[in-house]
Amino acid sequence: MLDAGGTVVLPDEDHLLPDTLRDLVERHGVNTLVLVASVVNLLVRLDPDCLRGVDLMFIGGEPLSPEPVHALLLAHPDTTVVNCYGPVESFAFATMRPIRPEDCDLPHGVPIGRPVPGTEIHLVDGELCVAGTGLAHGYLRDPDRTAEVFVTVDVEGVPTRVYRTSDRAERDAQGVLHLLGRADRQVRVRGHRVELDEVESHAARRAGMRDCVAVALAGRSGAYERLALAFTGDADPDRVRAELRERLPGHLVPDVVHRLDELPRNANGQVDHRAVTELLRVPAPGKGLPMTAYTETTDAVDTTAAGATAPPAPAAEAVADGRAGGAGRTADTAPVEAADPIVRDYLTLVDDSMVAVLPHALHIAVELGVADVMDFAAAQPVAKIAELIDADPRSLGRLLAALATAGFFAGDAAGGFRLTPLGARLRRDDPHSLSASLVNTESQLAWLRATDTFRTGTASFNGGAGNGGADGFFGVKNTRRGENLAFLRRMRERTGRLYRQAAEAVDWSDSRVILDIGGADGFLLGEILPVAPHADDVLFDRPSVIDEVNLRGGVPGCRAVPGDFFVSVPVGADTHLLCSVLHDWTDEQAVRILRSSRRALAPGGRLLVIEMLVPEDGGQHVSHWSDLGMMVLTGGRERDRAGFARILEAAGYGMHGILTIPESPFSVIEAR
Repeated sequence: MLDAGGTVVLPDEDHLLPDTLRDLVERHGVNTLVLVASVVNLLVRLDPDCLRGVDLMFIGGEPLSPEPVHALLLAHPDTTVVNCYGPVESFAFATMRPIRPEDCDLPHGVPIGRPVPGTEIHLVDGELCVAGTGLAHGYLRDPDRTAEVFVTVDVEGVPTRVYRTSDRAERDAQGVLHLLGRADRQVRVRGHRVELDEVESHAARRAGMRDCVAVALAGRSGAYERLALAFTGDADPDRVRAELRERLPGHLVPDVVHRLDELPRNANGQVDHRAVTELLRVPAPGKGLPMTAYTETTDAVDTTAAGATAPPAPAAEAVADGRAGGAGRTADTAPVEAADPIVRDYLTLVDDSMVAVLPHALHIAVELGVADVMDFAAAQPVAKIAELIDADPRSLGRLLAALATAGFFAGDAAGGFRLTPLGARLRRDDPHSLSASLVNTESQLAWLRATDTFRTGTASFNGGAGNGGADGFFGVKNTRRGENLAFLRRMRERTGRLYRQAAEAVDWSDSRVILDIGGADGFLLGEILPVAPHADDVLFDRPSVIDEVNLRGGVPGCRAVPGDFFVSVPVGADTHLLCSVLHDWTDEQAVRILRSSRRALAPGGRLLVIEMLVPEDGGQHVSHWSDLGMMVLTGGRERDRAGFARILEAAGYGMHGILTIPESPFSVIEAR
């Protein structure tokens, strides 16, 4: 650079942070940067705008993480970003590649490009070897190591001195080089050959991933028994493992996935694999080895004497009380009783309890149509009811007697039964009906297979299809009309009993066009219309949903538009609604939906997200149970305030406020 009339600016600080870089650009006119990948990742994460004014960036030193590079290219499309590869044994850079956005989606990550002038790259049995005028003579006072890696090979009949990098690579049809991993990072884990770089390559493409490193963990015998992955970023460790399980053979899926604030690095700024291994060292189940205590956001290790893990204080107190005879108790005392009477009932009776049996009893009552043939005024003989619904009188009598104790029916002295106001909710024609929700076979079947969800991290719906593709939770509804109609009825019931109050709780005075994204049959828009008659309403959902809406004559006062919210949503609305939608999807999928909304929202508009909020203090809330349901059924999740802030920010939104819906576990999250 100096011989071309340039000026090299060296910052005084030990670390290059966004404010430092911005000052260098503004004060000294810095327009070219040479940085290691980890520094680029940090700058992009903290403040991508600090790179404004930089015309050319050379990034090297370690493999690039696709996500931050892609974000960099989108934020600064006029900046030329070059991936540089080259070991110190061959002078500076051996290959270069000006990066294009589509490079970040390639299977093996960002290509390393083509050789620079004066350098040759030869692939010898798949190993990348460097030759040329920049090659070093060898290692000072280390002839054995020199002889091992500086060798002479035959290149088209010409003896050529090369440096063996231990990197594996391939050339594509255009002659562009792609790194495949390290030859010396191939290990055997439980008898399987594992390319650690292959695991890292797949992990690096997960949403929210900044840097990652895979390591093999040895057991007591010294053989590798487990595979571990450490990463930095906002990704959820459980989701990362679940997504890798969907894409990789079982032996390549990490047993341990752990998020760190920062990856440990050596004096050269490169990842210290040995330090990572120590942080993630976890014995196989059943091995009496020291266990490292983990949290999801810190790499701190808290151990007690003799290698035992120090548990959190409440857990330690519970162990002392229950096993060491705290407060005079012994191991032979009666079991601890649950404070919640519903939980206590279930733990006492288990499969004989109301908690276990009531859902099935209500399902049967709805499916038989019991409430549909009963009235409030007078009790009817069981035999008469049984005749109307084609049921066995003795079995039906026992069902009615049990449900009467719960208030759904009322019996008389003659053994007859009548319908109660609560029982009316079992009728299909009741405005507050629960009938469609109570016969939700989809959910019941998914729970029967739910153990697989917790083993694999994937939803158990339809044999593990979860929410993906034609066989996924929503995909099947596009081709099976009966299941689609049942789902729409359940959504209408859910909206009516859980968050229809949002129509009156929200101030619609500034809304001119309201777009309900994924609004099912338009029930909520129908509730909003009377309180916001000045606004135009648009219902947007899957084509199979809009077809059913139109067959019913549409939603009065609303325009119904079919489409795919992962691709785009109608433009022009100044108020977007996402009601009980985002919890169906993973964070990555939710961000895609939110980005579609952000692109279409009118300037100055707002997004209203109606969802449950998981308490950040871990307190009791129905969202904890709903979260398990989402995981099992669709692979989605409920989120806390921070979780929503994270996905909204990733889509370009900022959280503006939260409104609690009266008499509902749901909240309205406003974003702009």
